[in-house]
Amino acid sequence: MKKQLLLLATAIFMATFTLNAQVTPTVVGAGFVNGLIGIEVDSVGNLWVAETGNGNDDGRITIIAPNGSQTTFMTGLPSSLNPFTGEIAGPSRTVQLPNNKVMVIVGEGTHTQAEALLIVDKTNFNPSTPLTLANVEGTIKIGDFVHAQGFAQSNPYNLTWDANGNLLIADAGGNSIVKQDQVTGNLSIVATLAPFPNPCLLARRSLTPCRRTSCQSDGAASTSPNSRASLSSKALQTSSTSTIPAT
Repeated sequence: MKKQLLLLATAIFMATFTLNAQVTPTVVGAGFVNGLIGIEVDSVGNLWVAETGNGNDDGRITIIAPNGSQTTFMTGLPSSLNPFTGEIAGPSRTVQLPNNKVMVIVGEGTHTQAEALLIVDKTNFNPSTPLTLANVEGTIKIGDFVHAQGFAQSNPYNLTWDANGNLLIADAGGNSIVKQDQVTGNLSIVATLAPFPNPCLLARRSLTPCRRTSCQSDGAASTSPNSRASLSSKALQTSSTSTIPAT
C-alpha cells in the first residue's frame, strides 16, 4: 500500500512539474510603443510586426531580421479611435503572398482604406524609405461588403485559405466569416456567430484606450506550442519551452 501511495505521489509530482514548464524568454525586439498586436514569420525567419497605432493614422509594420536588426516596412496605415467603445483599431497583421507581395489586414475605421486587405509589392522595397498607402497596389474592401449585409461594424482581423484556395476572413466587427471566391473574387458570408458583450465597453470605467485584441495593453500570439513568439506592450520576445517528462 505504501509503495502504491509513493508511486501515485511521484506521478502527481512529475505531472505537475511537466505542466509548469520552464520558460526562458529572449528579447528580439523593443521600442514598440504604437500598439503591438500581431506577428508573422516569413520563409527566411524575419518577423513581421504590426502595430495598430495610437488612433492618428499611425499604424506601422516593422521587419525584425534573424540578427535582431529592425526595419520599418510601412508607415501611415489607418488607425482610429472609436469614441463609443474606446477601442483603437488599425493594422492587425501581415500575410506573405506569392510573387513577392504582402497583404496587410487593416481593421475598423472611417479611413477610405480601413476595414480592408491592402496588397503591396516588396520587390523594390528600400529599407531607408518605408512604404506608405501610396504604394498600395490592390485593396479588398471587406468593410463595404459587410456593411452592405446590414452589419453596423466591420473589423477584419485575421484570415486563412480553405482547401479550394478561397480566402476566409474573420471579421470581428460583424462576428462573421467572410469568403472571397478565388475564381470570381466575389465575397459572401460563410457563418455568423452569436453576438456577445463587447469587453471593451465593460472596461470603459477607465479613460485608457482599449486595444482591439483583449482590452489590455498586452497581446500575445504563438507560432507553435513549444517554441513561440509573444508580444508585450513595448517589446517582442521569443521563448523556448522545455519540459521534463514523467518517467
